Amino acid sequence: MDSSGELVTLDSSGETMTSMTDLERTKLAEELDDDLDYFLDNLAKQEPKKPFVYDEWCKEIDQHPAFMTVLEPDKNGEFSEAIQALQALKYEDDELEDRREVAEKHKLDGNKHYKYKKYHWAINRYTDGINQRCTDRSLNSVLYANRAAAQKRIGNIGSAFRDCFFARKFNPDNMKAVIRGAECLVELGRGKQCMDWLKGSKEYYKAAKFIPYNHTHKADDDYVNELYEKAQHLALIEDRNERKRRHDYVKDLAEKQRLLSAFKVRDINFRPPLCYDNPEFFEWSQVEVQLAFLRKTERVYVDNCGILHWPILVQYPEVGKVNIITDCSEENSITDIFGFYEQRTPHDDTTFK
Repeated sequence: MDSSGELVTLDSSGETMTSMTDLERTKLAEELDDDLDYFLDNLAKQEPKKPFVYDEWCKEIDQHPAFMTVLEPDKNGEFSEAIQALQALKYEDDELEDRREVAEKHKLDGNKHYKYKKYHWAINRYTDGINQRCTDRSLNSVLYANRAAAQKRIGNIGSAFRDCFFARKFNPDNMKAVIRGAECLVELGRGKQCMDWLKGSKEYYKAAKFIPYNHTHKADDDYVNELYEKAQHLALIEDRNERKRRHDYVKDLAEKQRLLSAFKVRDINFRPPLCYDNPEFFEWSQVEVQLAFLRKTERVYVDNCGILHWPILVQYPEVGKVNIITDCSEENSITDIFGFYEQRTPHDDTTFK
């Protein structure tokens, strides 16, 4: 017992253990009673185990597909769950086979339309065949490749290449899809992509047994080499155009920065406001003037001396006419600008500079 008069006990390790209070004992007893009631209620709900009956067990075994000798339904006219599952598998296989037959029929119809140059009809038939989603990868590859040929005939080069991509994905050995895809990329001017496309197919067409694809070439590999040479030439043009594009972009960005800096130094405000510190977000259209009688758009610019030149619109409300000064230096005074116009008639809409 400690100094406060509370009973204290020690456990086997010698540590102090405080005895439970009456409230804690009552709470623990209630929890134990609740657990016991819950257990007894669940025990009462449990159904007694069905006794083993040999005859019934034999009937269940007879209904199992592994032991059946005669296919007969039960007293309710239904087959066992195992039999129904096997039947479902059979019908599913039949459905997949039906899909393949329908896809094959659409392919043949599409080929007929293609032969008579009804390319839009052929595309519709090939699409119907693709939508069957049959499991025959070779047939799917042919459907996509044939649709690509029809798309190419009507000028849908981008769509034709996408179909060639899927055709090769279903069957990498489909050389018609590989070559037709390369032709599409050459027509689109994508030399680098065409080179990568042919390189990606190299491991397949190297080991394949070729059949003539284009009658003007002895074999597919000769035609592939010719396409690859065209792609190399296009790749050089792409590199040149990319360098020119980057040069023009840098030049345009510097010109924008120069103009925005001039606005910022002069503390010129625009509505809507312009961001002077981010020329990459600035568009020339934000400071351009577009009028119906102008042959081209006009805009403010900075000359080599750092002077701003503005387009100015002159209105004559008494006669309903307008003129525009396309190049007005910021150093010109109002007298310099409008003194020239006082000597001219405003009855025409001639543009002065």
